[in-house]
Amino acid sequence: MNRKERDTRTELGLANIANGCLESSDGRLIKVLEVSSINLSLMNELAKENVLSAYQAFINDTGEKQIQLMQVAQPINLTNYLMWFNEQVDQDSSYAKRMLKQGYANQIDRIQKSKNMVTRKRYLVISKPFSNSPKDYLKLETTANILQTKLEQMLSGYEKLDVKILENDELLKFYYACIDFENAQAQGQNIVHKTNAKLDVVVGKNTAKALVEQYKTLLNDRFE
Repeated sequence: MNRKERDTRTELGLANIANGCLESSDGRLIKVLEVSSINLSLMNELAKENVLSAYQAFINDTGEKQIQLMQVAQPINLTNYLMWFNEQVDQDSSYAKRMLKQGYANQIDRIQKSKNMVTRKRYLVISKPFSNSPKDYLKLETTANILQTKLEQMLSGYEKLDVKILENDELLKFYYACIDFENAQAQGQNIVHKTNAKLDVVVGKNTAKALVEQYKTLLNDRFE
């Protein structure tokens, strides 16, 4: 490809997603950690002061210059619950109960696709220059593991934070939600399925159904 031409990856600033990292088009490796949250508004002044002091100590002790804290609105994901619920509906022998449950399943699907139904997640993002060396991945992974440990040890008891380092599929959905939130709601887990598809062309559900019917018709006509 002509380097003067700008492709989609260049426009998005993303060159690749590999080894649990985002590779930016300007030559940086990016690691994303998802961090749970606590509600300061429900704490008394002493507990709140202790949390803020612990957070200040963590910031002073990170030793990282390239660090970013983000709060990102993301679509809620009820796919697994909906799949489980549909299995329960199919197992019910009562027609009336199945109809009632189906109405509830439709409501779950509407909730999942609603633009007003979102969850706000917190992320810590770190980055380092990328020189195409495998050691760069190892260094960033080590830094992410150290920060994960420090965050998990920052607080104790019911205030203890849960920290998760995002892997490839989770990074893909995270990035997709950041650049195209509305379509991220409609696509859901299909974002990952479409990206991992090995076919040259990916079609939608209705188009695929129409193609199958068309091929069935052609086969029937051919062998009659």
